[in-house]
Amino acid sequence: MLRELPLPMGLKRAVRQVRDLQVPAMSSRWQSWLRSQNTRLRRLQEEAGELLGRMQLWRKPLETIGGQFGGGVQSYFLFLRFLVLLNFLSFTLIAAFVLIPNLALPINNTDQYSSNASTGLCRIYDPTPEGLVDFYSYILDLLSGTGFMELSVLFYGWYGGVGT
Repeated sequence: MLRELPLPMGLKRAVRQVRDLQVPAMSSRWQSWLRSQNTRLRRLQEEAGELLGRMQLWRKPLETIGGQFGGGVQSYFLFLRFLVLLNFLSFTLIAAFVLIPNLALPINNTDQYSSNASTGLCRIYDPTPEGLVDFYSYILDLLSGTGFMELSVLFYGWYGGVGT
């Protein structure tokens, strides 16, 4: 707590010496042990806070950007860092609650595209193209989630076994 006060070092030393002299001489072992444990816990909390501050993603480069280009540019990159972390959180949640359960518990459904085909309400849809296909169509399918991606677990609209 004394470390956080905006005082000169000499005054902090004097306050610390006075505080150390005010320790009661007749304190019990329990009180002295409790005081030492409080001191250790406070130091541990300070060190953990410093460690978390050092482990922050892109901390040093963002400080450099702020020093060279100002706080406005630094705040923009801090916002970008927040978006990256939010994207990582979204990926983690989707992987934990959608991808891993679908991979761990596969549903065998051979009639997934023609659930209403017997009544004639829906045509059979085949997402794999036939014939000559442009080379970039696979890249577009990967980015947009269409084509061959519709047969994978990564496609949000496909839940095998629903409705049959």
